[in-house]
Amino acid sequence: MVADAGDEERLRQRGLTVLRPDRAVSALHGALSGGDGTVTVADVDWERFVVPFTVGRPSALLSDLPEVRDALAEEPAEQTAEPSALKAKLSMLSEGEQQHLLVDTVCAHAAAVLGHSGSAAVEPDLAFRDLGFDSLTAVELRNLLTADTGLTLPATLVFDHPTPEAIARHLRSELTGETGPEEVSVFSELDRLESVISTAASAEETVRSGVRRRLQELLSLVNSAGEQGAESADAQRQLQDATIDDIFDLIDQDLEIS
Repeated sequence: MVADAGDEERLRQRGLTVLRPDRAVSALHGALSGGDGTVTVADVDWERFVVPFTVGRPSALLSDLPEVRDALAEEPAEQTAEPSALKAKLSMLSEGEQQHLLVDTVCAHAAAVLGHSGSAAVEPDLAFRDLGFDSLTAVELRNLLTADTGLTLPATLVFDHPTPEAIARHLRSELTGETGPEEVSVFSELDRLESVISTAASAEETVRSGVRRRLQELLSLVNSAGEQGAESADAQRQLQDATIDDIFDLIDQDLEIS
């Protein structure tokens, strides 16, 4: 049951059209009259529904439907855009100004997709999932950035680059041809690692267990590095905000400890 017009519009945006009462009653009658144990009736716009639904992972439930196969087959050819003025504008800016402009652009579009009145509601270093993004809004943001940049961007953009700052770095790399060597090295190595790990699916359980353990150790290393960076940034902010008395108190504490 749809509570109000807003709910109906949100369903429509996701490719689910509310059934007219006569069609719904007819479908219910057919389901009760048939011998199937489980029946699902829905009016689905597959081209609109299936891409966001499968953006994170393929759907074994839906992948055999002809409409789904057709919609996914058409996806790589869509979302191309004409070159925009953004690339020309970037060419007149310094590296720092380019990144700042692209971060502002991503945040503005992210705010629009989420329904915020301004980009101030979107923190550049906050993960999209923490900002409230789902598969639908991820694709909507991709579409806006495609139109703005003239680039052909993947539907998985938000998952591949999980913060506005990360997307801005990616866009700058694509638009200017400049890449950060460290970032390229890390992601290229991850790609290589992924291809190697895929071969472990057929390995013995002892091998798979060892792979899982090593990956968990690597993930813990990444998480701890992020926490140390956050603690360092917090300490730096505290030092910047400290008064003269605070600094002398800190010196006194260090002397007492030593």
